[in-house]
Amino acid sequence: RSGSGTAPALRLTIALHAGEVLAGVFDDGLRAEFSVLGPAMNALSRIERRAKDEGEDLLASKRFARLLGPALSHGFSA
Repeated sequence: RSGSGTAPALRLTIALHAGEVLAGVFDDGLRAEFSVLGPAMNALSRIERRAKDEGEDLLASKRFARLLGPALSHGFSA
């Protein structure tokens, strides 16, 4: 909270993509960390950066949109 008693604005960006990844807990005996690795994760990271750079709240890859097929609502485009 800021000194004025109001909470700072929270910005949420959603990036959607589909693909195969390696997900799991990497543990060195001292600390365990959940990680997701792979080309799909790298692509998702680039999509998220683009969404933030363009001021978009939601951005999905064409691959993700194709998976939705006819379920893709009007007003959205791939």
